[in-house]
Amino acid sequence: MSRPSGISAAIGQEHEGEPVRGLPGRLPEGEHILWQGEPDWRVLARTAMRAHWVAIYFGVLAAWNLVNGLVQGSGLASTLTSVGWTVAVGAVAVGLLVGYAVLVARTTVYTMTNKRFVLRHGVALSKCFNIPYRTIGAAAVKVDSKGFGDIPLSLADGARIAYPH
Repeated sequence: MSRPSGISAAIGQEHEGEPVRGLPGRLPEGEHILWQGEPDWRVLARTAMRAHWVAIYFGVLAAWNLVNGLVQGSGLASTLTSVGWTVAVGAVAVGLLVGYAVLVARTTVYTMTNKRFVLRHGVALSKCFNIPYRTIGAAAVKVDSKGFGDIPLSLADGARIAYPH
């Protein structure tokens, strides 16, 4: 079997040495994993990246270019060139958002133990947050109609994460 190459191989190998997937080290005595999960890239692209809205925006721009070009009498070739460039730029924008969502999903792991919540994330720079339950002010689960959900956490008064996340 040949060794994988490229970005996906580098992402897959970055955390191969983890003693426990998604955790910076072995669990201490008396601590055990209750739940572990990771984001779905399709849901992330749709909800966090709003890729579908960007696609709709560029679709509207392309339709506007088409109608405007035909109404102004710019010529079919010129109008189609303008529409083509708009579609191409829109495809690049949506592709970048979806690509970023894939990378985020591949590098993020959420772990809930009986004592803490651990968030490992980071595409370019990997970061791991250990959040003891005593520092969590509130937690909830928001599940959408397709069965995917978010776990919003808010920290208790005085608790801070020394990282813009």
